[in-house]
Amino acid sequence: MKKSLLIIVLSYFLFVPIAFASTNTFPRTEENYLVPSDVQVTDVNKMDILKTPAVDSSEKLYDFADLFTDQEEADIYQKMYDFMGISQYDVAIVTTKDMNGFIIGDYTNNFYDYNSFKDEGVIFTIYLGGIDPQIYMGVNGLPESEIRKIYTDARTRQTLEYVYKGIKAGNYFLATDNFVKILKGFYEIDHEKSYVIDDRGNVVKDIPWTEIIILATALSFIIVFLLVNRLKKYNVVKYSDNIESKLDSNSISITTEKDELVDRVLSKAK
Repeated sequence: MKKSLLIIVLSYFLFVPIAFASTNTFPRTEENYLVPSDVQVTDVNKMDILKTPAVDSSEKLYDFADLFTDQEEADIYQKMYDFMGISQYDVAIVTTKDMNGFIIGDYTNNFYDYNSFKDEGVIFTIYLGGIDPQIYMGVNGLPESEIRKIYTDARTRQTLEYVYKGIKAGNYFLATDNFVKILKGFYEIDHEKSYVIDDRGNVVKDIPWTEIIILATALSFIIVFLLVNRLKKYNVVKYSDNIESKLDSNSISITTEKDELVDRVLSKAK
């Protein structure tokens, strides 16, 4: 009997999906505001602090609006941690139907500032308590920090415009999944150094002309050297009329791409 019970318990944990999103909050009081140590509580901000949900900042995904299935939570959670691993930035994603009297920008920024997230990070909020859904992306970091240079105001607007297509269609998982992919895509584009943004805002391949010239010169030297040695070996005094004819014209192929910015970022992140 005990053995059968153990099998049932193990089966439960093996086959029942684990919830990765949190809905846990903790009560803030004037005796304990539950804010990070670097946040100073004043008469100006204390009411905002008390109205802001206090959460465990290690949980990252807060699905208060219950928008995702367990499997969708797991997929989003994994992508968030993959991105945080390569970037060292923090990420928080919040869904809610109640912003406690705040407008979405204040709710989002307070949520990040008054909980113990890293100094540099990104937060994304989906609000469904009004006539139309609202979304907001907050970028946290000093004005001169790298994160601000990657996630500029222009890129933030472009990201939200793209993601909102899924929100409007009621596909909240697709929208959130795309959001995390875009975060990773922008980060990789700015760190790979082989892509640049042109004047029209498109991502284009940055052709490394210096490296190509050096490589072409080196290849030419090697080819000439090998040909000369081969002619000497067989005592053949004959010069090629056109050494370039011995080269495969398709051996070096350079292409440029000018897709729409967010589409390029998404394909890069897949």
